[in-house]
Amino acid sequence: MRRTCSSSCYRAITESAHEIISECDDEGRVLYVSPAMATLLGYTPNQSAGTTPVTIVDPDGVEQIVGQFLETVKTGKPTFRAPFRCRHRDGTWRWLESQTIAYQRSDGERRFLTVTRDVTDRHNLEEQFQQAQRLEGLGVLAGGGAHSPDAGLRGKGSGSRRNSGPLRPGARHDAASREFGGTPMRGRCS
Repeated sequence: MRRTCSSSCYRAITESAHEIISECDDEGRVLYVSPAMATLLGYTPNQSAGTTPVTIVDPDGVEQIVGQFLETVKTGKPTFRAPFRCRHRDGTWRWLESQTIAYQRSDGERRFLTVTRDVTDRHNLEEQFQQAQRLEGLGVLAGGGAHSPDAGLRGKGSGSRRNSGPLRPGARHDAASREFGGTPMRGRCS
């Protein structure tokens, strides 16, 4: 037996989802946006209706987003957007990613459904990890010289590679942090 979801079922899903669910026409105008828009970006659904989402997208990402949307309009194939920045109503930036699919309504009109999620925390953690890797790299370069406390303990040919490899628990990055004018990191990498 095949079950279908009623319009009230779909409304309950979209209104309780943590992701922004929106419906656009083939020109990119927002026809519907879920209440999560207010939670994630600070704009009410009424403020978003009739606008195009690119008005709040970082100008550096607009061309890519418009291109992907037009590709979905042209081909009807779903598109996934790599993380892009949108301006929150309070002026801060959020990192989002979304997927858009084309569908046809029962009246024959074509619409585009987009599900957008906030990936700001994930993006920030990835940036912190990359920064830690850069600092670790500076530690390798700074720690391999003749003035290193363990210079006499290293075997021939080991040079500055003693600290190469992944981050290690307990590794200190004070010298590398000072290289960037920051304060030494206290504690441990995990």
